[in-house]
Amino acid sequence: MSHELTYIKSKGKCIYCGNSNTKLTNEHIVPESLGGFHIIKEASCSSCQTITSKFERNVTRGLWGDERQSFNSPTKRPKKRKAFIETTILRGVTKIQIPNAEYPAGFVFYRMNTPGILQGSSTNKDISSLWTMCIVDDEKRKEDFFKKYGSYPTLKFKNVPQDFGRILLKIGYGHLLTFLEPEDF
Repeated sequence: MSHELTYIKSKGKCIYCGNSNTKLTNEHIVPESLGGFHIIKEASCSSCQTITSKFERNVTRGLWGDERQSFNSPTKRPKKRKAFIETTILRGVTKIQIPNAEYPAGFVFYRMNTPGILQGSSTNKDISSLWTMCIVDDEKRKEDFFKKYGSYPTLKFKNVPQDFGRILLKIGYGHLLTFLEPEDF
């Protein structure tokens, strides 16, 4: 795929539930809030859009909200973006506002084991509790923050491993649909 805005032809029905008797909306393969610019035209019904929007929002705002703000990630409402991130330092006692560019954002990810189905487990067995949480830091920002404030900030996020898994699946599925049809699955 290119690194420019790309429109993929509509599949003529919702790519998730198959409904073709309803108005369909465009679907970003990678969420727009994460910089996604590949769009499947008329691909999602309103019911499915509500579902995908919810787990995308849980990840992009809940898991990565401060980090996205700190690194000035894409947003539909740039004028509403705050210039500061509120955090606590000094063992969680002191609340301060940090300019976005100074916040040493740590992106939280989940290291996943081999999928359960490949281990012979039932397809409906949830193994997300076995995932390991990991954080990717900007070491330079972290050092600069410590020098200036004498402490590290409290990293705040919403733990949403299942929604994180869903967003990965949605992205993978969307990429597959750029050259396959939903019936191919």
